[in-house]
Amino acid sequence: VLPTNIDFLKIDVEGVEVEIFDGLSDENISRVNRLAIETHLWSDNEEMNKRRVLVEDVQNRLVRLFDHHWHGYYGRGSVGGWTETLNLWRD
Repeated sequence: VLPTNIDFLKIDVEGVEVEIFDGLSDENISRVNRLAIETHLWSDNEEMNKRRVLVEDVQNRLVRLFDHHWHGYYGRGSVGGWTETLNLWRD
């Protein structure tokens, strides 16, 4: 368990978001007041579609654990794919 509350936590780990949150309990996440997480999907193939389901599971879990959320989506230009930013906060 985290020893103290965290006011703001930003996660930008270039594709390993699922692994990070698989290792955090709901109790630890409850100690974070505001969270910003960036996720990436680079292409539309079978492997990325499987990953998309895992990322959505993490996002749904976080939305359930926080009071408010906002999603932002933007393209990656010539690189292809999409980047999502999920911001979550408590009252």
